[in-house]
Amino acid sequence: MSRPAFFLALALAACSSSAPPPEPHPAPVAHVTPPLAPMRKPVALPSADEAAARELTADQQVRQAIDRLSFGPRPGEYDSVRAIGVDLWIAQQLDPASLPDPESERFMAAFPNLTRTSSELLAEYPTMAAQRKPGSPPPTPAESAQMRDMAKQSRALITQMQAAKVGRALVSDRQLEEVMVDFWFNHFNVYADKGPIRMYLPDYERDVIRPYALGDFRTLLGAVAHSSAMLFYLDNWESRANPDEPTLVAEHQNNPAARGGPRAYPGQGSYGAPGSPGGGGQPGRNLSRSRVRAARSR
Repeated sequence: MSRPAFFLALALAACSSSAPPPEPHPAPVAHVTPPLAPMRKPVALPSADEAAARELTADQQVRQAIDRLSFGPRPGEYDSVRAIGVDLWIAQQLDPASLPDPESERFMAAFPNLTRTSSELLAEYPTMAAQRKPGSPPPTPAESAQMRDMAKQSRALITQMQAAKVGRALVSDRQLEEVMVDFWFNHFNVYADKGPIRMYLPDYERDVIRPYALGDFRTLLGAVAHSSAMLFYLDNWESRANPDEPTLVAEHQNNPAARGGPRAYPGQGSYGAPGSPGGGGQPGRNLSRSRVRAARSR
């Protein structure tokens, strides 16, 4: 078995779960695209005098950097970082776009759904709650069975996200980026089993968290506040500026010209608490650093 295939099997086995089906919720607001992440400035390396003034030896610096800025060393990684120098390794980690990451790309190719937009996922995996009109009678046994089948299909997306998160932590050369994506994804956590939020999660990690994980916090906060996942998690799709004005979702559905672009919403300054109830089906739970470290060392 090839190495990517091995990690794929390991990640899927580690992340399998049986979350309860989502509760019915009204149709969500469509995906909101956050602003593009600004280009990062090149990282300046320390001078020879600054490097010589350090208290730790070169070997100790390498071990400290890898232990703190990654999910743990792979075989031979201490030696490879020692060879190029710890300062250059840190500079590369702070500029992940400069690091080729072919093994991670091959691994992620097994999860095509994670490259799709929330609109595409919602169109392919619609929830019964989104199809039923308000005031409809209780679902029939056949509709209940169909709802369970839809829930089963949508739970597969969460399993894929969990597997991708573990796999990237194991194989990616952009270790600091993966550490910070995991940290911020958990800090700005949303509950995957609330309505259609799970369909927003690939967008949320790929387009909201990842581009800003090593950047400015205020920019990251703004992107999170504008994101469809957080807006729905905080029920901001029900927000309205005044009692006599339509809610966000009603305005969106009745005004095609308003669809698709970044915009300001009532209450966008707040964000989710770092943690969510239950935890079933949550791809946002912190990775176990000890387990990932053990796997990377093999």
